Amino acid sequence: MRGKLTCDKVNEYITSLNTMAAELIRIQRVSYNKLSKEQKDCLMEYKNAAYYCPNETTDKIFLLESEVKRFTGKTDLVLRALNAILRHCGRIREIRGGGQNRIIFQ
Repeated sequence: MRGKLTCDKVNEYITSLNTMAAELIRIQRVSYNKLSKEQKDCLMEYKNAAYYCPNETTDKIFLLESEVKRFTGKTDLVLRALNAILRHCGRIREIRGGGQNRIIFQ
């Protein structure tokens, strides 16, 4: 593992990513008129992020790094280390562009 990260912390991060992905899928399936203002903003941000990389994000579940930071409350250094571990294991892939970083599940 990288730095002082333990397997428990990595597993906790993976669980939070899965929770975020499930919430995103739920938001996408609900009618737009039934969503709250925060959920509408989140959905529009994801659609804008998908617009910049349509070839790489089509039919794939991805999360925005800014949303992950806000949801998990982790700092930049810890997130970079956790993402590096998961990239090395082949669980995620990162796409940078359009002013946003996207984390795509493999």
